Amino acid sequence: MTGGVVETRAEGMLLRLPDDRPATSVVTPAFPAATAGRWFALKVLDASAAAGEPDESGRIVLTAAQVDAVVTRVYTGNQRALTKELSESPARLRSVTERILSGLGLIRLGDGGWIVLPVAGRYRAPRAVWEPTLEEAR
Repeated sequence: MTGGVVETRAEGMLLRLPDDRPATSVVTPAFPAATAGRWFALKVLDASAAAGEPDESGRIVLTAAQVDAVVTRVYTGNQRALTKELSESPARLRSVTERILSGLGLIRLGDGGWIVLPVAGRYRAPRAVWEPTLEEAR
């Protein structure tokens, strides 16, 4: 990409494009989006960031056992909100969220565990709010 300005921030680098060259939806990932997989990826990411201390580069390294413990906590703490696909097992929730988070460049996979990257700090303390549907209000 050309014509942009790179800003170095505490949580990572940001490419700012001029107004005459807006980023299209093709290059802008929809995250978080109003889908269960992405919202639970956000919850798992937040819990993962709290599960370890950042190193001198701001990365948080989690072992496979630590990732499993984080995912299991999110899974059991949100059982009623999980979709049918995500409620299969904590392993299924991990698989879905891992694919989303690594695809967005928020985590790196290594030795069965995760490296939570500094840019993940942008997504701290997520809170999902929704209104009941007419069927739920009855």
